[in-house]
Amino acid sequence: MLLELRDVTVEYPTPGRDASTLKALDHLSLSIEAGEAVCVIGPSGCGKSTALRLASGLAKPTEGEVLAHGERITGPRDDCALILQDYGLLPWMSVYKNAELGLSVRGVEKEQRHRRTLEALERVGLAGFEKAWPSELSGGMQQRLALARAVAMRADLLLMDEPLSALDALLREDMQLMLLRLWNEGGYGQLLVTHSIEEAVLLGQRIVVMAPRPGRIVAQVENPGMGTPEYRTTQEFFAKCNEVREALAGGSR
Repeated sequence: MLLELRDVTVEYPTPGRDASTLKALDHLSLSIEAGEAVCVIGPSGCGKSTALRLASGLAKPTEGEVLAHGERITGPRDDCALILQDYGLLPWMSVYKNAELGLSVRGVEKEQRHRRTLEALERVGLAGFEKAWPSELSGGMQQRLALARAVAMRADLLLMDEPLSALDALLREDMQLMLLRLWNEGGYGQLLVTHSIEEAVLLGQRIVVMAPRPGRIVAQVENPGMGTPEYRTTQEFFAKCNEVREALAGGSR
């Protein structure tokens, strides 16, 4: 199993002297197989991002356990790449250096690092921009740069926390298709947190629907028809969107 969140609960202390806690996740269980694309959707504050942090090893559960390949996670993982809403680009580094950063931190040999960085930039359409600065890129190009950094790492699992939320509608659709293409080509597992029903149905083989805080799973919608750009013009796509929409409405009651 590529990833398993097993009966996890996460509580945070609240300000004040009464020692009370806020429960972000409540006995949540979720698993992802190698190469599987899973999308998590739910209302704001339901714990979607908390679940992603658990999956990456950047947070620990109050109860339960998080496993990768059957082994308990005790810290940040080397086999996953994380893309956040703000892209995480370093403004004092060039496009090339930003794309190379994950490989450099992990000590990948220089020649291999160079080859993989150039390959990743080409795959996301940024070949020729290696010497540019992040501030010189459009929002869509900055998103592609964050994606290039993740692709270069060749991780088993790609974790994404609403990475397209700041883009306009047309650009967002283009980036959705790029994510779909890269997943089809790469064979890695993918866990995407989103607020968009259409995005979840386009990019997820399985859509996990969460209820308001404390976060818990209320439905898991299987979506075997996904995998091509043409899917979102089919009746099956619209039917799946309605199924997810109904699950969201039911979970919020």
